[in-house]
Amino acid sequence: MAYFYIYHHPALAQRGGVCYNGSSISPGGGIGRRVGLKIRFPLKECGFDPHLGQGFLMEKVYYHGSPLSDLSFLRDGSWVSPDRNVAYQMGRYYKETGMHWYDSDLQEKYNFKGEPKFKKDRVPDGVPTVYLVKNANITATKNPQEYQLIGVHPAIKE
Repeated sequence: MAYFYIYHHPALAQRGGVCYNGSSISPGGGIGRRVGLKIRFPLKECGFDPHLGQGFLMEKVYYHGSPLSDLSFLRDGSWVSPDRNVAYQMGRYYKETGMHWYDSDLQEKYNFKGEPKFKKDRVPDGVPTVYLVKNANITATKNPQEYQLIGVHPAIKE
């Protein structure tokens, strides 16, 4: 919960001004960008004191859809997505061949939202297994919904 102090400063009282956060007027007569308008944060219940420069490690999860249901690792160059649905759709496959679908199987280009629209008799019938990949080392592609893994990473079955 953020809070800040507002009080009347004697030097501002004659002008009806208010000074923020208990600071004094800046010597140059400015508005106190550096000192006066800072928002102060109280200590958290655990005693943690957040401050500028404090880094937080956020776990980033990516998804990979595959026709294989027994993967324990994903190899270098495997495709992953931050969007579970995209990974699921990209992992769909044909049961008869075990192969995934191609752009040539589509009626129109897949925009990575919802389900792809397949040509008649080209709808994949295989349901992929979706895997989680946490804190992966990735490289960007031209598509913001797809990335490629760099190195080998553990695959966690959903």
